[in-house]
Amino acid sequence: MAALSELDTEAASPPDVGYMPVAYLNGFLQFLHRHRDVVELLTYERFHWASDDYDPATMYKAEHAAWRAWLAGAPERQRKIYLNLQLDVDGYPECTNRLLERMRALGIRCNVMIFNKHVSRRLLSSTNEIVPEEYPIDYALLQQNSPDPFVVGYHTNAVERGRYEMPRALELFEEDVVELRQSFPHLRFFSPHGGVPGPDRLNNNGIDIGEELQRRLNVRWVHNRRYPAHAANYTDGAINSGRRPQEDYQFETFVRKWRPGRRYQMLIHPHHYGDARRPGSVFSGSPWYENLWRTLIEGKRSVAQRARQRLSGVECPVWGRFVYVRPMGRFLWI
Repeated sequence: MAALSELDTEAASPPDVGYMPVAYLNGFLQFLHRHRDVVELLTYERFHWASDDYDPATMYKAEHAAWRAWLAGAPERQRKIYLNLQLDVDGYPECTNRLLERMRALGIRCNVMIFNKHVSRRLLSSTNEIVPEEYPIDYALLQQNSPDPFVVGYHTNAVERGRYEMPRALELFEEDVVELRQSFPHLRFFSPHGGVPGPDRLNNNGIDIGEELQRRLNVRWVHNRRYPAHAANYTDGAINSGRRPQEDYQFETFVRKWRPGRRYQMLIHPHHYGDARRPGSVFSGSPWYENLWRTLIEGKRSVAQRARQRLSGVECPVWGRFVYVRPMGRFLWI
């Protein structure tokens, strides 16, 4: 395992712009590492699935009941907070590759949802063309670290690639699972990509997959329309849509909700984080957002300083101010 200081320190890989500073995300990873005695990181492999139950009407309820029974089995289990991290690799896989290197160095578990075949969102939405795009996700890194600490899942885009025709989408889904399993034999979970809507707003999460196909392929639907239970969820999806209040995107708002004996989920898109602002953010002008960029990125004088900060996360003002108060079972801001 590489030490954090041994990781690369060149300028951020494409895109070097983001909606949020990459140091903000890296500081959060350091925060999780620092509090690993309190926050236990999960993956879908660590959930309590019944091996013979693939029925969406029952498998999530059964898993949650088994999880609760396991939790009740030992007092020390009830004193921990449980966090299930998921990365959706929608684009710019180079950003994910670097993030995974950092997570591996810190011992951070996560689920990594990847495409089998990536297509241009821009061309699909503007001209309805299905045009393949390069997708240089680091297969070797994932293979060497799967299924622990990284659980690789299928980020299905079969509906849009099948031009919203369900029979073709189901064919592509099965083909993708079979092909991905050649590289990742442990692949057992899938999550639909929030892609380009088609006729009648049909999207990838409208794929008609039920008990029979999940059982035959030995895959489970775990996010985006069908999912196991969590006490609360965070997502940085649709980050620039303006449909959700700014506070919903602040990691610290989510951390304040955490309580012992509960399981939480966090969905991250690594390409949303960069070393420079992406123009046109809906957050621009807000004091929290402006201060975040000014403190973490724009106040630094050199690329080397920014790179060191991006890797260490220690200069992030947010995470150094959270302390865990055991009698209360809460993280408090000081």
